[in-house]
Amino acid sequence: MKFSKYNLIFSTPKHKSPILFNTLTGHVFTISEQTQDAIRRQNIALLDNHLQEIFLKCGVLLDDDVDESNIISYYFNKSKFSSSTTAVTILLTWACNFRCVYCYEGAGEINNSVMTKSVADSVIRFVINQSNRQNSRYINVMLFGGEPLLNIDIGFYILEKLKDYCDERGKILSCAMVTNGSLLSTEILNKLVKFGCNMIQITLDGPPEIHNKRRISKSGTPTFDCVINAIKLLEKYDSKIRSVIRINIDKENFKEIPKLLSYIKEIGIQSSKVDFGVVRSSTKACKSYESHCFEDSEVGGMLAQLWNEAEKMGFSTKPVPSRKWNYCGLYNDYNFTISPLGELYKCWELVGDSRHKCGNIDVNGEVRNLSSAFFDWMAIDPTKEEVCRNCVYLPVCGGGCKVISVNNGGTYNAPGCARVKGVVEEACVNYLEKREKSLKTSD
Repeated sequence: MKFSKYNLIFSTPKHKSPILFNTLTGHVFTISEQTQDAIRRQNIALLDNHLQEIFLKCGVLLDDDVDESNIISYYFNKSKFSSSTTAVTILLTWACNFRCVYCYEGAGEINNSVMTKSVADSVIRFVINQSNRQNSRYINVMLFGGEPLLNIDIGFYILEKLKDYCDERGKILSCAMVTNGSLLSTEILNKLVKFGCNMIQITLDGPPEIHNKRRISKSGTPTFDCVINAIKLLEKYDSKIRSVIRINIDKENFKEIPKLLSYIKEIGIQSSKVDFGVVRSSTKACKSYESHCFEDSEVGGMLAQLWNEAEKMGFSTKPVPSRKWNYCGLYNDYNFTISPLGELYKCWELVGDSRHKCGNIDVNGEVRNLSSAFFDWMAIDPTKEEVCRNCVYLPVCGGGCKVISVNNGGTYNAPGCARVKGVVEEACVNYLEKREKSLKTSD
């Protein structure tokens, strides 16, 4: 027998005993210092037979012939190439009516193209072609921008055509949208429900005095109140559409977030899910904002504080430690991002950068000459990279964010660690606290 290379052991002021988390199997334990010593010394003889048996069942111990990297590689590639869903993120426009201080797209100033009906027709044919080839059961469309509501009529045109196709073929269409919320209306929401919209994300960055300095209207008017009104409107649809309040966090607004949470609770916003996003300088457009961003080593502790504050106020935010074969769905073979010009990419954060363009969609919905960027992306396998393969966080990282990989290492295959180290540990502590509380309640 041997110890798993994915045994993460750490200590925390909240627990007297060390914590063991096997990142591959997902099992979490509190252990004695003697057990901790045995694992760190790789000395199985220091464990009694009963504990050896438990650890074998939970993947902390393994048979000598087991290669955990092969297990991860298998499931990584299986999840990448086998899916019942054709998924596309469609940038309806690069234009935006906000000028957010950290915008990675340049707030619609660097690019401001709007998708036309002729490009939309090509996109529709592309999605249908992909669905036919994959024989997918589902089609999912994410409406994105810029601000997608500035060109929502084209979004509805695309959704209408895809719904007709799905109804004819017995497939299921769903959609989602990321919006600043300023143009949201009952009419728009009713149409989105018709097309199976299951999620809308709207961003708040703090109480009014903070939000209005960060998420700035191009007309110069404050945006906080109109965003709050959009969230209130969206909550009326909570049985049909999941509302997500995205709160982007950096050094400039971190301390004011509890005040925001308290405010939105007081005005009756409760069914929306709160999601904390860590601002990072991921593109040239937002590179000047880098000094305001948290260091990776600070993220875990910062998020833990906010999770606790949100939970006290009744918002569900805390994650549980879980395995992640792929960092995000954009690793998938049938998951694409499409620019307003009909250009094909994998990741929406890389749209507009020609180095990462996979090709152009033609009038027949085909991409005749896929670029090397597409094949480089689809060849990603973190188990082939020594740093990732031997990293204890790999099973919960899934290879990391490729934008970070490119920025830090110049290639998709470089490590792309994002919101993992430190965050995983806090998630384990949260899980143990809930488990202990549940056991006490059942006694």
